[in-house]
Amino acid sequence: YRWPDDQMVPVGSPYFADYMLRLLIELGRAEEAQSIIQERWGEFSRQGGTSVWEVWDMEQSLSHAWSCAPVPLAAHYFLGVHQKDSDPGEIYWILPIAGSLRTVRGRVMTRHGAVHVEWKTEPTWLLEVDLPDGVTFHVGLPIRSGLSVELDGEITQLEESIIRCQETFQIIQLSGGRHTLRHVLDTENEPIT
Repeated sequence: YRWPDDQMVPVGSPYFADYMLRLLIELGRAEEAQSIIQERWGEFSRQGGTSVWEVWDMEQSLSHAWSCAPVPLAAHYFLGVHQKDSDPGEIYWILPIAGSLRTVRGRVMTRHGAVHVEWKTEPTWLLEVDLPDGVTFHVGLPIRSGLSVELDGEITQLEESIIRCQETFQIIQLSGGRHTLRHVLDTENEPIT
């Protein structure tokens, strides 16, 4: 359901936009959230800003940490690196949400070291990770019909599936080191048309 814009209270600040963006992504509307980020935070840059502002115009603080919503969103959703509250100890998940993005590269720090993630979606998903030792990672790709998953150059059966942000992922547990997951054409099925 889409609420009529004329019946909605507008989001008044970048701080509160964080809640709206998270909700959109969780509801499977990452492209819409990314469009808002590009429009709203991009406006800071187009107006010459080199920081994030407290409000959408230049009337208050021009360097306001609570307005940096796209930064943690990028790590948590677009890179996909996160911890779940229900997971005890050192368990991390890497389940990237692409939305309208076609390639992303970044690093997230843990107390065991940096997690490097790079992915692209064209022509098919390719996810490269460099993981620190001492941490358990559940890494996954969105399920796509007619495609198998290759892990470090060999076709593999991923252990289970999970739904995140309205997207179903096939996941596998990985330990430290460099790993590559990619979608490849499933040779046992008909070619994709």
